[in-house]
Amino acid sequence: MATKAFSAVAGNGVLGNSSIISEYTVPNVTNDLNVTDVSVDSISLSWLPPTGNKSFYFVQVSGNPAFNLTSFSEFVLITNLTPGNHYTFLVSAVAGNGVLGNSSIIAEYTVSAVAGNGVLGNSSIIAEYTVPNVTNNLKVTDVSVDSISLSWLPPNGNKSFEFVLITNLTPGNHYTFLVSAVAGNGVLGNSSIIAEYTVPNVTNNLKVTDVSVDSISLSWLPPTGNKSLYFVQVLGNPTFNLTSYTEFVLITNLTPGNHYTFLVSAVAGNGVLGNSSIISEYTVPNVTNDLNVTDVSVDSISLSWLPPTGNKSFYFVQVSGNPAFNLTSFSEFVLITNLTPGNHYTFLVSAVAGNGVLGNSSIIAEYTVSAVAGNGVLGNSSIIAEYTVPNVTNNLKVTDVSVDSISLSWLPPTGNKSLYFVQVIGNPAFNLTSYTEFVLIINLTPGNHYTFLVSAVAGNGVLGKSSIISEYTVPNVTKNLKVTDVSVDSILLSWLPPTGNKSFYFVQVLGNPAFNLTSYTEFVLITNLTPGNHYTLLVSAVAGNGVLGNSNIMTEYKGNHYTFLVSAVAGNGVLGNSSIIAEYTVPNVTNNLKVTDVSVDSISLSWLPPTGNKSWYFVQCPM
Repeated sequence: MATKAFSAVAGNGVLGNSSIISEYTVPNVTNDLNVTDVSVDSISLSWLPPTGNKSFYFVQVSGNPAFNLTSFSEFVLITNLTPGNHYTFLVSAVAGNGVLGNSSIIAEYTVSAVAGNGVLGNSSIIAEYTVPNVTNNLKVTDVSVDSISLSWLPPNGNKSFEFVLITNLTPGNHYTFLVSAVAGNGVLGNSSIIAEYTVPNVTNNLKVTDVSVDSISLSWLPPTGNKSLYFVQVLGNPTFNLTSYTEFVLITNLTPGNHYTFLVSAVAGNGVLGNSSIISEYTVPNVTNDLNVTDVSVDSISLSWLPPTGNKSFYFVQVSGNPAFNLTSFSEFVLITNLTPGNHYTFLVSAVAGNGVLGNSSIIAEYTVSAVAGNGVLGNSSIIAEYTVPNVTNNLKVTDVSVDSISLSWLPPTGNKSLYFVQVIGNPAFNLTSYTEFVLIINLTPGNHYTFLVSAVAGNGVLGKSSIISEYTVPNVTKNLKVTDVSVDSILLSWLPPTGNKSFYFVQVLGNPAFNLTSYTEFVLITNLTPGNHYTLLVSAVAGNGVLGNSNIMTEYKGNHYTFLVSAVAGNGVLGNSSIIAEYTVPNVTNNLKVTDVSVDSISLSWLPPTGNKSWYFVQCPM
């Protein structure tokens, strides 16, 4: 504050009485005005004080709403603003008398200090946007293979637009979208979040890889982009859907001879299906039933049959003989003419699907009638030649089993047969034939499980129904059986596994006590033995049927004697040959040892025998 005194001065320099006046200078501009924080509806400002003095600060808010406020510090929090609006702030220092001086406003963001008399100094000006509010009702409005459209409602306050189309995305991918309203200065509001998958692309190169009477196999290449799994729609009779996690599917339980359309779609992680690849195919028609010769003449043969299960378009009849030719029929009957008298013909009747694929044939053979001379020696003959299917063999049984061979015997079937066909299912698997009701099957794997199918075979090679029996070969003998540790009442055995297979091992302990135990590893700890006893141990591999293989046997004399038999066991519980080992447990300590007599050159000792057994006593006299 400045006080000034004005006095008139005489010629001689004498001052008259003074006139006095006081006034404030205009405050200087504030310094370094900054926005320190911005929220949805508030903005914080700070600044440095002006050079010189001031009484307080006057803040003008220009925007919507517009208002003024005062601050006694170099900081102010301005609240109740509209989200997303643009505001201009003028900060002026104010003098003590509240009088506003002339303001000089410049187009920059400086703070104006106001003088103490209320006169506003030059204003510092700063402009800021509040943070926009969160958008509302964000949703996906359209999804394609490589684009997703989003829409939303505007936030409270201001914004720019409420729709976007996002392109160049990867098909079948998962995307998360964050939509924020942006103020004019680029500040983002809180985000609305939504996640979506793009639609998977179409699968490629869909094709039929195999067709049977009641099944069709499909394969395809994966679509560009991503997918979670495949959805396969089967259109036909029956109609159903199925899923696949690979580029292959076997579709079963179809109707023979039916037409099916298959739609294969890649599926996104949210279950949305992509466009389908489409392919159509017929199943193979089933075999016709009950094919019969209904009439035979010199040069013609009539056939009839029952339709196959499922569907068919027509029938294809192949005539094999002289002459050989083909013909079609749309009914379950055909008259075949222009045949050679007395010739043998074979007829194959197949149902044909709508795409021309033939089902398996029903076959019948017949002779045409031979014309015979008029002397009446031979009448006209109607001849048919065919083999019936052999009957099932009877009383199939296993007569002998060894380590690598199994013998089978059976009774012949009722009726006739040409030979027997024996299928061996196991490892190895192979087939063989026999002209008798007995077979020795060799070169089998020890301890393996085998299934044998024995079928009688007709002269034309047709197999009858099979008799079935299963058996394990005997496990082989275990190897390198040895005692690895001996204590007072236990023995530890180990061995190497036999060649071939086994289910587990059977260990026989011969001694006192005698008992058996099993092991699923190549070692066993045998406890609770009598100290000093002799034991023999037999170790056998056991087949899956419980049959024991030959035992590996080992005997050793040390303390009490035990014999141990260890056998590998096959899957049927058959024991292989045993590995055998014998071992003594370590004798127990003698009891109550004492000196009973002492002389110049002798000492007498006595004691009580140990628990368990012993062979003799060994007395050591250290010097």
